[in-house]
Amino acid sequence: MQKEDPLAWDRQVRLLAEFDENYSARLRLDPEKADLGGPFVGVPAITEREAFSELRALPIELPVRRGLERWMFRLADARVNSALLRAQACFWRTEPFVVESQKERSFTRAELLSLLLSDAAARTRWLSELERALVDAPGFVSELWQRRQELATRAGFESLTAVLDPVEGMRERAEQWRAATDALSSDVLPRDPLLLLDVAQANGANQGWPARMVAPAMASLLGDRTWLRLGHVKAPTWPRLLSPTSFLRALHRLGQALARAWAPESYPFAVSHDPWNLPGHRLGALLSSLPLNESWQRRVLGLSRDQARLQVRALSRSVLLASRGLCLKLAMRDAALVSSKALKSAHCELTSACFGFELPVPFAGWLPRIGRSDAQRLAGFWLGLYDHEQLIQTIDEDWYRNPRAIEMLRGQSLEALTGAPNAEALGEALKASAAWFSARLNE
Repeated sequence: MQKEDPLAWDRQVRLLAEFDENYSARLRLDPEKADLGGPFVGVPAITEREAFSELRALPIELPVRRGLERWMFRLADARVNSALLRAQACFWRTEPFVVESQKERSFTRAELLSLLLSDAAARTRWLSELERALVDAPGFVSELWQRRQELATRAGFESLTAVLDPVEGMRERAEQWRAATDALSSDVLPRDPLLLLDVAQANGANQGWPARMVAPAMASLLGDRTWLRLGHVKAPTWPRLLSPTSFLRALHRLGQALARAWAPESYPFAVSHDPWNLPGHRLGALLSSLPLNESWQRRVLGLSRDQARLQVRALSRSVLLASRGLCLKLAMRDAALVSSKALKSAHCELTSACFGFELPVPFAGWLPRIGRSDAQRLAGFWLGLYDHEQLIQTIDEDWYRNPRAIEMLRGQSLEALTGAPNAEALGEALKASAAWFSARLNE
């Protein structure tokens, strides 16, 4: 590694990032078949401690340096924690759990969650079974996050949040968002876990959607083919179609795919691609907020004014709930960094403050799952809603059908390559997002 060209490091990062992405996909689909040795062959030099020291010897103003630091941490995390990540994936997706009934049957924990979401008549039973199945889960979570914290320290970062979060103080901003939406949430969100599942799925907003989750149908929801003509867009893996909010998740994934396609090849990989994908989460939040507009519901789904208003309200409640869930995950992350005991203890207090009731302790850190990109998702959520409001003011309500708006967004993604987002702009986006929900739910 000594005195190696930073652009040579960048080429290695690009290659190893592809290996990591392929391995992560395998963990989601069939973790038992994932290589026991992890995503890489051997120990890539750029994932070792010496590489971080050499990188920090370079001038701090070097544009590629910040991106390389963060990418190298992500790849080091993928190597060092590969065995634990694979074990977690197997625990969730392939390990059988026996459900006690008249005839014993076994399910994976992923299947139990799917049944909880899809079998409304038996939700009480599936909630109880999932609680039993996750008794050992919090220990998994805390071990992983403590290892990540140690890795960040060894790599020379001030803290784990310094490498994961888009700006300083994301936990405080999350608390600010929760406080800003507390009163509204008390009015529109039920204080019961099973009723809250209905809100999360927005089953009342079931009119006008495509019959299947396929690429042509999803592209039609964008209103203009220009979206898919600017770059080679690789179709994402679509979520399972369980409820109307599945389409919001699909639009979010399509936004992530577009952001990757729009990343310029003329820039170093570590500059044009964020390891935690803030540009993708921002564009994903923008596209998934399209159904929160009555005009979009009428134009694209062909609904009447009254039905459009009802669907916007139902979907807005679901998205508000999801945003508070992201705040919960950032708070749970801090507890997981301390110990498994601290994680379970914080879980009771934090879920009560967020939802108005306590979720089962075995869910701690697992449902909702704490992830590396949670802070980026939350920042992208605020920025995406702010972008939506600005586009309405600058162009009009059906801006998504305007090629000029699409070009503006593509140019914005290029401007974002210079470094971390502006903290002041993020604060403005947070305030605008609170006003967005107030306008849609205080009617």
